[in-house]
Amino acid sequence: MTTVSRLAVSVFGMTMLAGTLACTKLAPPKPGVKELQSSREAVRAAWSWQEDASVNESGRWTPLFLSKVECLSRRDMMWTMRPVKEELDSQGRMIVHEIWFDGTWYTSDGRYWETLKDADKKIPGKLNIGCGEGPARVWDGSLYSELDEVIRKGAIVPGEKMTANGFDCTWFDVSLSVGEPPRYTVCINAASNLPQVVRSRENGHEYTYTLSQWNTASVGVPPELSR
Repeated sequence: MTTVSRLAVSVFGMTMLAGTLACTKLAPPKPGVKELQSSREAVRAAWSWQEDASVNESGRWTPLFLSKVECLSRRDMMWTMRPVKEELDSQGRMIVHEIWFDGTWYTSDGRYWETLKDADKKIPGKLNIGCGEGPARVWDGSLYSELDEVIRKGAIVPGEKMTANGFDCTWFDVSLSVGEPPRYTVCINAASNLPQVVRSRENGHEYTYTLSQWNTASVGVPPELSR
């Protein structure tokens, strides 16, 4: 091959490479993917948080549960049951309070506490409290559990900014398929990448999850039992 031929091949190769790079630059990543991936990593790395969930019942938002998690073996959870009439509180509810604390399970119906040792042997995994995965939704698993599917075939639409729990955050609508209504909407704090509020539609119901005390929440035994 002559020097001229080699030069022509080299110029052609450089031209093709430049064209490939130009095409790559013309295909930016989907909006919101980076933000949600960063948020998922921040959630997976979190070691404690508080989750306050409510459900929309005929236009009225009703408290569902309040949960504190301290990884790996502590959870404090208060949730609402629908019991018989004589067990209702003044607001027509029965609040069950459960605490898992380093292998001991404490449970109360609001009148007295019951204690069960070795409770961790009766609950698979890491108490199913979300360590390494993040806060749970009522029906649809942990937050961001289907994010890879969303990135492949769904849509993420950035929305408005707001302030929640003392932090500024930006809303992102998350749909499993392009053109479908959002499966959930999450408000993410840009500084920490942590979610502050999640609005989700699951199994025909609307839920709101308020998330706070990231990496500061702590769980203790019932005060009346610690004396």
